[in-house]
Formats: sequence, structure tokens, C-alpha cells
Amino acid sequence: MGLLQYGLLGAILAFTLDQSEISQAVVIGILALYATIFYYYVATVMMNLKEISFDWESGMNYIWQTRVILSMSMGILMMQGHIEVFYYVLPFFTIGLVGDIFSTLLLMGYITLDNAKDSED
Repeated sequence: MGLLQYGLLGAILAFTLDQSEISQAVVIGILALYATIFYYYVATVMMNLKEISFDWESGMNYIWQTRVILSMSMGILMMQGHIEVFYYVLPFFTIGLVGDIFSTLLLMGYITLDNAKDSED
């Protein structure tokens, strides 16, 4: 896990124990940062400034640990009424969840990724 994930996990723990405004602000800040970085990468990929590739060495544990931590954070945002931040982060969370499901199925061998040859009609 990265430093931001440890910070987010610490803020979730602090929120469960105290429910202070500071822990909510840390959760909001880290999730907004994650979403902003994601939107930046999506924009640069769409403008052909960056290329993306699939990491065959990434473990499913890391993928789903991240997703569970983000799910708990999204739950905190929803329960505490930070709806505008919730909807700002929701596309990042949803696209990431779908991508993680696809990656898990790919790594487990349930689906395959092949290069399709162009057929001439």
C-alpha cells in the first residue's frame, strides 16, 4: 500500500473512533486528490499524451485492498452528507471498480486478452 492509502486507512480508523471533522477532512482531501489525479490521467490518455498498459505482475490482494479502503471512504462521505465530494469521486470509484473486476477475471484466467486481426470484408 502507498502512503496515501495508509493515510486514508488511518483517517477511516480515526473517524470510526472519534468522528471528528479533521478525520472527515482528511478522507475528503485524499479522495479528492485520488479522483483529480485519475481525471488528469484520463485526460492525458484521451489526448494521446500518455499510453496505458496492463500490469501482469500486480497482485489481486493489492487491487482489492485498495477497493475496500475506497469503499469505506465513499461510505463515510455518503453518511456524513458530503454529497458533492461523493459525486465528484463516484466516476473514479466506479471506473476503478469495473477495471478491477476485469483485471481480476483476466488474472484468474476466466477471460483472455487477445489481439484481434482485422478481417477484410
